[in-house]
Amino acid sequence: MTATLEKGQEMDTLESLKALIAPAEAAAERDRIKKAQAEATATMAAARATLEEAGRAFAKAQNEIGDPDEVREEELRELAEAREKSEQYESYIEADKAVVKEMLEKAEKEINTKWEINQSILHEAEGVLIEARAAMDEAATALDKIVENARQRDMLDAIQEGIDVACTSPFALIVELDNEIATGEKEFDAWSKEERHAMLTIWAGRARKLQDELCLNEEEEERIRGVFGGINRISNNYRPGFVDALNRKFVADWDAYISTAELKLLEASEERKKKLAEEAKTRAQARVEHERKQQARERASSMFVELERLCGSAPDDDPLNPSDPEKTNERIRGIVEVLLEDVGIEPSDETLLELIYDHKDIFAEGSSFRSLRRQFEKHNGVTVADFEHQFALAVGVLKGKCGILIGGSPREERRVKLSKLFQVRNLEWETSSPNMHQTVVNRITTGKYDFVIELVEFSGHDAERVKHACSDHGVQFFRVTKGYGASRIASVIESMI
Repeated sequence: MTATLEKGQEMDTLESLKALIAPAEAAAERDRIKKAQAEATATMAAARATLEEAGRAFAKAQNEIGDPDEVREEELRELAEAREKSEQYESYIEADKAVVKEMLEKAEKEINTKWEINQSILHEAEGVLIEARAAMDEAATALDKIVENARQRDMLDAIQEGIDVACTSPFALIVELDNEIATGEKEFDAWSKEERHAMLTIWAGRARKLQDELCLNEEEEERIRGVFGGINRISNNYRPGFVDALNRKFVADWDAYISTAELKLLEASEERKKKLAEEAKTRAQARVEHERKQQARERASSMFVELERLCGSAPDDDPLNPSDPEKTNERIRGIVEVLLEDVGIEPSDETLLELIYDHKDIFAEGSSFRSLRRQFEKHNGVTVADFEHQFALAVGVLKGKCGILIGGSPREERRVKLSKLFQVRNLEWETSSPNMHQTVVNRITTGKYDFVIELVEFSGHDAERVKHACSDHGVQFFRVTKGYGASRIASVIESMI
C-alpha cells in the first residue's frame, strides 16, 4: 500500500511540474513578442507622423506658390528642403522597417529555439517519467516477490520444523536404528570378529540410550524390544563375544560407551583393511613369482629337451659324443648351471629333479649345486605311503591298472619308480612318433590299456589320434604339459577327474 501511494505521489509531482513549465514559458515568450511589436509600432507611427507633416507642408507650399512663374527663390529653396526632408524621412521609414523586420525575425527565431529547447526538456522529462514509472513497477514487483518469498519461507520453516520434530521423535529414532541394523547386518560376512563385536556394541548402546533416557509409550516400547531382539539374533548367529549393553542390569554413560565402541570399530576396520592389503600384496607377489617361473620354464624348454635327451641316453648312445661320457656329464652340469643361475629355475623344480636325479653323483661338488644336493636328499625321501597320503585321489585312479607313457626317452629307473608310487599293475613307456601312435591305437582297441599319459613337453608329435581312440574305447587320457615327475602327473590327474 505504501509503495503504491508513493508511486502515485511521484506521478502527480511530475505532471504538476510539466503543467507549470509549459504556461510559464509560453507567457514569457508572448510578453517578449508583444514588447517587440509595441516598439516596432511606435517607431512606425513616428515615421508616419513625420511623413504626414512633410506632406502637409508640401501641399501648403504648393498652395502658396500658385503660378510657377511667380515663385520666389526663397520658396523654391524651402520646397527643396522639404523634399529633402521628405526623402530623408522615407529613408528613415525604410530603415525602421528593416530594423523592425530584423527584430521580428530575431524574435521569431528565438521563440522557435526556445520552443525546441522546451520540447526537448519536455521529452526528457517524459523519458525520465517513463523510467521512473518502470522503476516503480519493478520495485513494486520485487516487493511483491519478497513478500511472497517471505510467506513461502515461513511456510517451509514451519514444514521443516514439523519434519524435525517428527524425525527426532522417539519412534522415528527407534525406526532409524532398526533400519540401520537391518542394512548393516548385510556387511557382517565380510567383517572381522572385532568389527562385528564393536558394531553390535554401538547398536546396543544406542538402543539402551533411547530406552533409558526417553519416555517411551507402549508402541515405542514394543518397537525397541524388537530392536534388541534383532541385535541378539545377530550376536547368536556370528558369536563375536559378549555385549554388556544387552544386559538390562548394566548401566553406563551411553554417549561415552558408544564413542568408545566407535573407536574400536575404526581400529578393527583399519586392521582388517591392512590385513586385506597384505593378503592382496602376497597374492600379487605369488602371481608375479608364478609368471616368472612360467616365463623361466618357457625359456628353459629347449634346455629341458636337451637335458632329457642327455640324461635319458646311455653314454654309448650319445650321438654327439658316443665315446666320451665325461663330456656328456659336463654338458649336463653346464645346462643345469645355466637353468639355475641364468634362467632362474628353482633347485626344487620337480621336472629338473626327475631328469637329473639318476645323475646326482656328477653334482657332488661345486658351490653352484649346494642347494640342488639338498633337494636330492628330500627328493629321495618320498615313500609310497607318503605319496599316496599326499595324492590319494590320483593313486586311487591308477592303482592296479595297466597304462602307457607317451613321449620323451624312456628311462627304466623312472618307469619303475612311477609304477611303485602309483601302484599300477603294469606301466609301459614309448617314444612319441607317428608309427608308435598307430601301435598304441591298435593296443587301445584290443583293450590292453586302462589309461594313457602323454608327456607333451617331450613329445615331438601330435597324439590326437591316441586321444580320440581313448575317448572311443573308454580309456582314460591324461595330458601332462610340463615335465614327467610323479607329483606333476598326480596333480594333472586330480585336476582332470
